[in-house]
Amino acid sequence: MFGVAIQDWDLQSVLVSGIASVDGQSEAAHLLNFDGSGAVGWQSELNTTNPLRVRNMIRTSEGGYVLSGQCLIMAESMGVCLVKVNRLGAMEWQAEFAPISDYADSHDLGLLPDGGYVLAASSHNPDGGLLLKIDASGQEVWRHLYQEGVPSITAVALTPDLGYFLAAATSPDESTGGLPLFIKVDDMGQEIWRRNAGGNHYRGEIHTIRQTAGGYIIAGTTWPTRGAPRDLWLMKTNRELEFPMNVALRRLLDNEADVE
Repeated sequence: MFGVAIQDWDLQSVLVSGIASVDGQSEAAHLLNFDGSGAVGWQSELNTTNPLRVRNMIRTSEGGYVLSGQCLIMAESMGVCLVKVNRLGAMEWQAEFAPISDYADSHDLGLLPDGGYVLAASSHNPDGGLLLKIDASGQEVWRHLYQEGVPSITAVALTPDLGYFLAAATSPDESTGGLPLFIKVDDMGQEIWRRNAGGNHYRGEIHTIRQTAGGYIIAGTTWPTRGAPRDLWLMKTNRELEFPMNVALRRLLDNEADVE
Protein backbone atom coordinates (compact mmCIF):
# COMPACT_ATOMS: atom_id res chain seq x y z
CA MET A 1 0.00 0.00 0.00
CA PHE A 2 1.25 3.46 -0.89
CA GLY A 3 0.03 6.06 1.62
CA VAL A 4 -0.35 9.63 0.46
CA ALA A 5 -2.42 11.41 3.11
CA ILE A 6 -2.65 11.25 6.89
CA GLN A 7 -5.07 13.03 9.22
CA ASP A 8 -4.64 13.25 12.99
CA TRP A 9 -7.27 15.30 14.81
CA ASP A 10 -7.38 14.49 18.52
CA LEU A 11 -4.25 12.31 18.94
CA GLN A 12 -6.58 9.38 19.65
CA SER A 13 -6.81 8.09 16.10
CA VAL A 14 -5.06 8.45 12.76
CA LEU A 15 -6.58 7.96 9.32
CA VAL A 16 -4.33 6.97 6.43
CA SER A 17 -5.37 6.84 2.79
CA GLY A 18 -3.48 5.42 -0.14
CA ILE A 19 -3.35 3.13 -3.13
CA ALA A 20 -3.23 -0.65 -2.87
CA SER A 21 -3.22 -3.41 -5.47
CA VAL A 22 -6.48 -5.35 -5.45
CA ASP A 23 -5.71 -8.33 -7.66
CA GLY A 24 -2.09 -7.76 -8.66
CA GLN A 25 -3.14 -5.68 -11.64
CA SER A 26 -5.78 -3.07 -10.76
CA GLU A 27 -5.49 -0.45 -8.01
CA ALA A 28 -7.99 1.00 -5.57
CA ALA A 29 -7.89 3.66 -2.87
CA HIS A 30 -8.02 2.34 0.69
CA LEU A 31 -8.61 3.93 4.07
CA LEU A 32 -7.10 2.64 7.32
CA ASN A 33 -8.09 3.93 10.74
CA PHE A 34 -5.65 3.38 13.61
CA ASP A 35 -6.40 3.93 17.28
CA GLY A 36 -4.05 5.54 19.78
CA SER A 37 -2.09 2.31 20.26
CA GLY A 38 -1.56 1.76 16.54
CA ALA A 39 -4.13 -1.03 16.17
CA VAL A 40 -6.35 -0.97 13.09
CA GLY A 41 -9.85 0.18 14.03
CA TRP A 42 -11.42 -0.21 10.60
CA GLN A 43 -10.42 -0.27 6.95
CA SER A 44 -12.31 0.48 3.78
CA GLU A 45 -11.80 0.03 0.05
CA LEU A 46 -13.18 2.85 -2.08
CA ASN A 47 -14.93 1.33 -5.06
CA THR A 48 -14.86 4.45 -7.18
CA THR A 49 -15.83 4.41 -10.84
CA ASN A 50 -12.17 4.92 -11.74
CA PRO A 51 -9.10 4.34 -9.53
CA LEU A 52 -8.47 7.36 -7.31
CA ARG A 53 -4.97 8.52 -6.41
CA VAL A 54 -5.65 10.34 -3.15
CA ARG A 55 -3.81 13.63 -2.69
CA ASN A 56 -5.73 15.34 0.13
CA MET A 57 -8.15 14.48 2.90
CA ILE A 58 -10.20 16.55 5.35
CA ARG A 59 -12.75 15.82 8.05
CA THR A 60 -16.30 17.08 7.63
CA SER A 61 -18.43 18.75 10.29
CA GLU A 62 -20.54 15.61 10.75
CA GLY A 63 -17.51 13.39 11.38
CA GLY A 64 -17.03 11.89 7.92
CA TYR A 65 -14.21 12.53 5.47
CA VAL A 66 -13.76 14.02 2.02
CA LEU A 67 -10.86 12.98 -0.17
CA SER A 68 -9.60 14.64 -3.32
CA GLY A 69 -7.22 13.26 -5.90
CA GLN A 70 -6.55 12.44 -9.49
CA CYS A 71 -8.49 9.92 -11.54
CA LEU A 72 -8.98 8.90 -15.16
CA ILE A 73 -12.06 10.75 -16.46
CA MET A 74 -11.97 9.55 -20.05
CA ALA A 75 -9.46 7.86 -22.35
CA GLU A 76 -6.05 9.44 -21.73
CA SER A 77 -7.61 12.34 -19.79
CA MET A 78 -6.75 12.74 -16.10
CA GLY A 79 -9.09 14.87 -14.00
CA VAL A 80 -9.82 15.73 -10.38
CA CYS A 81 -12.14 13.59 -8.26
CA LEU A 82 -13.82 14.10 -4.90
CA VAL A 83 -15.09 11.29 -2.68
CA LYS A 84 -17.11 11.59 0.52
CA VAL A 85 -17.20 8.79 3.10
CA ASN A 86 -18.91 8.49 6.48
CA ARG A 87 -17.09 8.17 9.79
CA LEU A 88 -16.50 4.44 9.19
CA GLY A 89 -15.18 4.86 5.66
CA ALA A 90 -18.30 3.83 3.71
CA MET A 91 -18.57 5.83 0.49
CA GLU A 92 -21.53 8.23 0.27
CA TRP A 93 -20.86 9.90 -3.09
CA GLN A 94 -18.18 10.62 -5.65
CA ALA A 95 -17.78 13.48 -8.11
CA GLU A 96 -15.52 13.86 -11.13
CA PHE A 97 -14.37 17.16 -12.58
CA ALA A 98 -13.14 16.96 -16.14
CA PRO A 99 -9.97 18.89 -16.99
CA ILE A 100 -10.08 21.88 -19.30
CA SER A 101 -8.07 19.86 -21.79
CA ASP A 102 -6.19 16.65 -21.05
CA TYR A 103 -4.79 16.81 -17.51
CA ALA A 104 -5.54 18.15 -14.03
CA ASP A 105 -4.32 17.21 -10.56
CA SER A 106 -5.39 18.06 -6.99
CA HIS A 107 -3.02 19.81 -4.57
CA ASP A 108 -5.07 21.14 -1.65
CA LEU A 109 -8.61 20.83 -0.30
CA GLY A 110 -10.51 23.03 2.15
CA LEU A 111 -13.87 22.91 3.92
CA LEU A 112 -16.06 26.03 3.58
CA PRO A 113 -18.52 27.48 6.13
CA ASP A 114 -21.51 26.55 3.93
CA GLY A 115 -20.46 22.90 3.94
CA GLY A 116 -18.95 23.05 0.47
CA TYR A 117 -15.33 22.69 -0.58
CA VAL A 118 -12.58 24.65 -2.29
CA LEU A 119 -10.06 22.70 -4.34
CA ALA A 120 -6.65 23.91 -5.50
CA ALA A 121 -5.25 22.14 -8.56
CA SER A 122 -3.07 22.36 -11.62
CA SER A 123 -4.00 22.17 -15.28
CA HIS A 124 -1.97 21.12 -18.30
CA ASN A 125 -2.71 22.17 -21.86
CA PRO A 126 -3.65 24.88 -21.14
CA ASP A 127 -1.18 25.27 -18.29
CA GLY A 128 -2.20 27.13 -15.17
CA GLY A 129 -3.37 27.02 -11.58
CA LEU A 130 -6.95 25.82 -11.17
CA LEU A 131 -9.36 26.74 -8.36
CA LEU A 132 -12.75 25.01 -8.01
CA LYS A 133 -15.62 25.74 -5.66
CA ILE A 134 -17.79 22.69 -5.00
CA ASP A 135 -21.06 22.55 -3.06
CA ALA A 136 -21.87 20.19 -0.20
CA SER A 137 -23.30 17.55 -2.56
CA GLY A 138 -20.23 17.48 -4.80
CA GLN A 139 -21.56 19.70 -7.60
CA GLU A 140 -19.21 22.20 -9.22
CA VAL A 141 -20.22 25.82 -8.54
CA TRP A 142 -17.46 27.54 -10.50
CA ARG A 143 -13.86 27.16 -11.60
CA HIS A 144 -11.16 29.66 -12.44
CA LEU A 145 -7.88 29.15 -14.30
CA TYR A 146 -4.95 31.38 -13.36
CA GLN A 147 -2.20 31.65 -15.94
CA GLU A 148 0.53 34.25 -16.59
CA GLY A 149 3.35 32.58 -14.67
CA VAL A 150 1.16 30.34 -12.49
CA PRO A 151 1.76 26.66 -13.36
CA SER A 152 -0.26 25.40 -10.38
CA ILE A 153 -2.11 26.42 -7.21
CA THR A 154 -0.47 24.42 -4.44
CA ALA A 155 -2.35 25.66 -1.35
CA VAL A 156 -5.53 27.58 -0.49
CA ALA A 157 -7.03 29.17 2.62
CA LEU A 158 -10.28 31.04 3.25
CA THR A 159 -9.94 34.75 4.13
CA PRO A 160 -12.19 36.65 6.61
CA ASP A 161 -14.09 38.31 3.73
CA LEU A 162 -14.91 34.80 2.36
CA GLY A 163 -12.44 35.19 -0.48
CA TYR A 164 -9.39 32.97 -0.89
CA PHE A 165 -5.66 33.23 -0.28
CA LEU A 166 -3.76 31.16 -2.84
CA ALA A 167 -0.15 30.04 -3.05
CA ALA A 168 1.16 29.38 -6.54
CA ALA A 169 4.24 27.45 -7.58
CA THR A 170 6.59 29.39 -9.83
CA SER A 171 9.36 28.69 -12.27
CA PRO A 172 12.49 30.84 -12.36
CA ASP A 173 12.06 33.97 -14.42
CA GLU A 174 12.54 37.69 -14.04
CA SER A 175 8.97 38.39 -12.91
CA THR A 176 8.78 35.90 -10.02
CA GLY A 177 12.34 35.71 -8.77
CA GLY A 178 11.85 31.97 -8.20
CA LEU A 179 10.03 32.13 -4.87
CA PRO A 180 6.30 31.41 -4.46
CA LEU A 181 3.63 33.76 -5.68
CA PHE A 182 0.68 34.69 -3.46
CA ILE A 183 -2.69 35.56 -4.97
CA LYS A 184 -5.74 37.06 -3.24
CA VAL A 185 -9.07 36.38 -4.97
CA ASP A 186 -12.68 37.24 -4.14
CA ASP A 187 -15.53 34.82 -3.37
CA MET A 188 -15.98 34.10 -7.10
CA GLY A 189 -12.31 33.43 -7.74
CA GLN A 190 -11.58 36.77 -9.43
CA GLU A 191 -8.05 37.97 -8.80
CA ILE A 192 -7.64 41.06 -6.58
CA TRP A 193 -3.85 41.14 -6.28
CA ARG A 194 -0.75 39.00 -6.47
CA ARG A 195 2.51 39.36 -4.56
CA ASN A 196 5.90 37.73 -4.92
CA ALA A 197 7.48 36.41 -1.73
CA GLY A 198 10.79 37.89 -2.90
CA GLY A 199 14.28 36.45 -2.92
CA ASN A 200 16.48 35.06 -5.64
CA HIS A 201 16.07 31.32 -5.32
CA TYR A 202 15.80 29.08 -8.32
CA ARG A 203 12.31 27.80 -7.50
CA GLY A 204 9.83 27.68 -4.63
CA GLU A 205 6.67 25.83 -3.64
CA ILE A 206 4.19 26.34 -0.80
CA HIS A 207 2.65 23.13 0.51
CA THR A 208 0.54 24.30 3.46
CA ILE A 209 -1.38 27.41 4.56
CA ARG A 210 -2.91 27.35 8.04
CA GLN A 211 -5.10 30.12 9.43
CA THR A 212 -4.28 31.42 12.92
CA ALA A 213 -6.00 33.97 15.17
CA GLY A 214 -3.82 36.76 13.82
CA GLY A 215 -3.10 35.69 10.26
CA TYR A 216 -1.59 32.73 8.42
CA ILE A 217 1.30 30.31 8.84
CA ILE A 218 2.78 29.23 5.50
CA ALA A 219 5.23 26.35 5.00
CA GLY A 220 7.02 25.18 1.89
CA THR A 221 10.32 24.39 0.20
CA THR A 222 12.75 26.23 -2.07
CA TRP A 223 15.64 25.27 -4.30
CA PRO A 224 18.52 27.78 -3.99
CA THR A 225 19.94 26.73 -7.37
CA ARG A 226 19.16 24.15 -10.03
CA GLY A 227 19.95 20.67 -8.69
CA ALA A 228 20.68 21.90 -5.15
CA PRO A 229 19.10 20.29 -2.04
CA ARG A 230 15.80 21.82 -0.99
CA ASP A 231 15.43 24.17 1.97
CA LEU A 232 12.44 24.15 4.31
CA TRP A 233 10.85 27.59 4.77
CA LEU A 234 8.32 28.94 7.25
CA MET A 235 6.49 32.24 6.81
CA LYS A 236 4.00 34.17 8.90
CA THR A 237 1.65 36.87 7.63
CA ASN A 238 -0.91 39.01 9.39
CA ARG A 239 -4.66 38.96 8.71
CA GLU A 240 -4.26 41.63 6.01
CA LEU A 241 -1.81 39.33 4.19
CA GLU A 242 1.11 41.69 4.68
CA PHE A 243 4.54 40.09 4.60
CA PRO A 244 7.16 41.63 6.93
CA MET A 245 9.87 39.64 5.20
CA ASN A 246 12.73 40.74 7.44
CA VAL A 247 11.17 38.87 10.38
CA ALA A 248 8.72 36.43 8.84
CA LEU A 249 10.74 34.46 6.27
CA ARG A 250 12.99 31.91 7.92
CA ARG A 251 15.17 29.20 6.48
CA LEU A 252 14.77 26.27 8.85
CA LEU A 253 17.05 23.66 7.33
CA ASP A 254 20.02 23.79 4.98
CA ASN A 255 19.65 20.24 3.73
CA GLU A 256 17.06 18.21 1.83
CA ALA A 257 13.63 18.92 3.31
CA ASP A 258 9.97 18.87 2.42
CA VAL A 259 6.61 19.72 3.92
CA GLU A 260 3.37 17.76 3.60
